Amino acid sequence: MPVSTASSTATTCPTINNGSISVTEPGVAGTTLFTLNPGGISNTTGLFNGLAPGSYTVTFATAIGCTGTVTPNLINVVAGPTLSSAVAQTNPVCNNINDGVITITQQPGTTAPYFATLTGPGGPFTYNGPAPIVFNNLAPGIYSYSYSEAGGCAGTGGPVTLSSNPAINSLSTLVMPGCNGFTNGTITFNPTGGVAPYSYTSVNAGTAAGNVFSGLSANIVYLFTVTDAVGCTKDTSITLTEPNVLVASANSPVPSTCFGNDGKITVSATGGTTAYQYSINGTAFQSSPNFTAPNIGAYNVVVVKDAKGCKDTTNVTVVMIDTMRLSAGVDTVVCVRSAVTLQPQVNAIAPSAITWQWSSTNAPASTIANPSVQNAVVSPADTATYVVHAIWGLCERWDTLIVNVLHEPIANAGNDTAVCHRFTALLNGSHSNSSGPVIYTWTPNLYITDIHAPVTSVLLPDAGNYIYTLNVQDDYGCNFITNDAMQLIVTPPVPAFAGHDTIAVLGEQHQLYGSGGVQFTWLPAAPLNNAAAQNPLATLYNDTRFTLEVMDIAGCKGWDTVFIKVYAGPTYYVPTAFSPNGDGRNDIFRPIPSGIVKTNWFRVYNRFGNLLFETNEWLKGWDGRYRGRKQPIGAYVWMIQGVDNNGKIIEKKGTVILVE
Repeated sequence: MPVSTASSTATTCPTINNGSISVTEPGVAGTTLFTLNPGGISNTTGLFNGLAPGSYTVTFATAIGCTGTVTPNLINVVAGPTLSSAVAQTNPVCNNINDGVITITQQPGTTAPYFATLTGPGGPFTYNGPAPIVFNNLAPGIYSYSYSEAGGCAGTGGPVTLSSNPAINSLSTLVMPGCNGFTNGTITFNPTGGVAPYSYTSVNAGTAAGNVFSGLSANIVYLFTVTDAVGCTKDTSITLTEPNVLVASANSPVPSTCFGNDGKITVSATGGTTAYQYSINGTAFQSSPNFTAPNIGAYNVVVVKDAKGCKDTTNVTVVMIDTMRLSAGVDTVVCVRSAVTLQPQVNAIAPSAITWQWSSTNAPASTIANPSVQNAVVSPADTATYVVHAIWGLCERWDTLIVNVLHEPIANAGNDTAVCHRFTALLNGSHSNSSGPVIYTWTPNLYITDIHAPVTSVLLPDAGNYIYTLNVQDDYGCNFITNDAMQLIVTPPVPAFAGHDTIAVLGEQHQLYGSGGVQFTWLPAAPLNNAAAQNPLATLYNDTRFTLEVMDIAGCKGWDTVFIKVYAGPTYYVPTAFSPNGDGRNDIFRPIPSGIVKTNWFRVYNRFGNLLFETNEWLKGWDGRYRGRKQPIGAYVWMIQGVDNNGKIIEKKGTVILVE
């Protein structure tokens, strides 16, 4: 088998494809075809140019059809050396000023112009020009580069580190204005980086005292420049903040009661810097916003102080809700000379805190046992109005009540009274000074119509002096009993006398004789010449009974009757018997003249002829006695002489029987 060998030529540099492979003939007749792979390039010369660095194979085929692979089987085209360079650098002085420089110098034998690319902070940067390759205005940092020369060879380099003084870090300590609107903020610079020492300037914060700017306000953008020893600067802006406006407010959620020292104040705040302190007098502060107000009224120095000492003042008024209610109690009653304990009521939550004072509008102070106690004991002599004055802290109330005094009734039995015999007397009792209903009782209860009526009647059968007592007892619970007495004088009966029954001459005037009083009334009046006369004249035609009403000087009345029997002619009518037993009936033996104007004498004899009685008085009769002694039953002789209307002497005699 034919054999062929090859040799290779390296490239100028790795980036230029100018390597070559040269193959020897296999030594057979005819033309040999050589093929390069990869690439599939064939020629008959066995020379392959413009090859990139790498491994290749070459096969051949002779004219006679023999084939084979050129030895070595792998033919290496070696890359030529890369371009080398030298780097010089100038570091930036200030971290924040990009004035660093990198200068690249190529190896000899390269051909300008050069094209370079620098990568790094702010890059990539490019260069196209003669040697050396210079990159200016570079920031600190790590750079790498690549470049090529006119011949097409290229090279790379790096890393190249540009360094500078550390960046100035304008560290600062801020003290914000403590209170909204204050100008006491401060900025203290404590920079790092750069080259100490530092200086500080500002266009609107004034001049620093050392590294401190003071007297600063909030919400202003302050501009500063920090400069180090090598002139590097750091510009910065700082805005101070401030707390929100501290706003104090207060309210009184609970008003004071009458004590005046238990109202509540609640203070609140917004803004400022927590935690807050609170005061209602501007001096004594506490952490709690809740206060018990020692007094009512306006609190004008209510202060909130925040954690920075900022203060705001507000005000609040603590009012008093006067809820005091006082009742002196209902009007009451008390029996005179007794006492009653008053029971006022008050709604105070602490009754012991009440100051009491009692007085009266119309009763002496001495009627109040102790005017400074709640339940005063009073003993008025008459109905009185009492006033209670209750003081509860700042509240006070007055109320009144009436103590109605139940008086002891005063009995009045009435005036001593005289009453006519057999007339009804009026007991005119009454009472005064009572305070309600009373019970009357008359004693003794004999002959009284109603012993429990104050005004009642009594009919006493006999004349005399009688004492009646009126007892008055209250019926309103005090058990008072009083009495009064009166004298009832029953006068003796009016001795009305109309004369004895008699006779009269028919059609002749007959003299009637009344006695026993000062005023006389005769009935019937028709036969009389004057029915109101004491001794009227009667002209009678029939037997007539006259009633005589006699009134004495005291107004008492008595009555008597007389019966006149009418006879013709003047005469004496003499009874045949009489009974002097004191019963008021037929006790007197008297002759009844008829038509007689005068009796000369009227005589009575006993059976022995002794004269027992004699008179010439008109209508006077014998009472059956002789020298005060009753005469015995029996017959007696009588004799009478008189003168009639015509002046004629009339004489008569007869007997009369004295009976029991």
